[in-house]
Amino acid sequence: MLYQSLLLIFMILYPMQNSFHFKQKNKLKLLVNELEYSKLNYSLYQGITTGNSQKIPRKLKKKIKQYGFIHLLTPSGLHLSSLLPILRIHSIIRFMSLIIILVLLRTYDGYDSLIRVTLFQLVSMKIKHVPFVFILSLFLSILMGQYRINPLSFNYSLLFWGTVILFRKNYLKLLFFMNISMYFANGITGELASPLSLIVNPLMTSLTTLFFPLLVLNNFMPQFLEFNSLLNFFFDSWIYIFEFFQRIDTFPKLYFTPVFLIFFLFALQQKSKILLIFILSTACFNTPLKIKTYLPSELISTSQLGSFKKTRGNKFYYSKGYCLNNQDRFYCKKKASHK
Repeated sequence: MLYQSLLLIFMILYPMQNSFHFKQKNKLKLLVNELEYSKLNYSLYQGITTGNSQKIPRKLKKKIKQYGFIHLLTPSGLHLSSLLPILRIHSIIRFMSLIIILVLLRTYDGYDSLIRVTLFQLVSMKIKHVPFVFILSLFLSILMGQYRINPLSFNYSLLFWGTVILFRKNYLKLLFFMNISMYFANGITGELASPLSLIVNPLMTSLTTLFFPLLVLNNFMPQFLEFNSLLNFFFDSWIYIFEFFQRIDTFPKLYFTPVFLIFFLFALQQKSKILLIFILSTACFNTPLKIKTYLPSELISTSQLGSFKKTRGNKFYYSKGYCLNNQDRFYCKKKASHK
């Protein structure tokens, strides 16, 4: 019942209309020599380490999303947890390291999920009740303005991180319900997913988490000490494994509406075979919901537009730009600067 409640909260809070989109420019920089890697390997290195996935081919990102491990391109709990064993030397060192990470991340864009996990780790040093720490971390995140700035990121943290918290003590259940969460999120956005995500997602996630400390360490090593050959081997293997699963994947891509999944989980909980068979028989009527998204190249918040000037129709004019309020979107654009 708790999991169904989590899905309902996610669906209610999902920013379907009039949500802000931000073009995130200020990302952490990858310091390794780009010439040491192939174009694709470097783009993956940059995406996994810094969250800047602009150089990753769009087709590859779409495939990664279909197999359920797009989260690897968004620095989050998995990335931080792979580094935490290094910080377990002393509680004071751990505490100070987390504070430094938190302050550093606040100076960059696009690391909201990682900030929430850092808050979680800080609070959990004193409070050991995991569900309470999870809720408190989300509350602190809201107080920091993260929901207002990026409600989509907050909602995905709520859904997937909440799923981990609920089923953390049973790995098989966790795998199953993480895929249900993925289907649920895709059901809202109208995207398809592969049934093989049940295998590919944990495999690619485990492989990336294992090598992530090396990716970070190599980024700060002097050039003569970098182990680029090893990391090139890792990325080549990463791509080969993923392409192998794509080649053998003969399953049709799946789409389930959120309502279908909620009824499916209800029947599963009630252990009603007749109801379960009936609900599964309606799966063929699930059709993807097409949601149009419009993302102009230069998107900002109203705080960067200067003083308000006037309103004309659905346009709001400021001294340095304007905002447009349509039925399915709300965005702001800044005037081009002329130097």
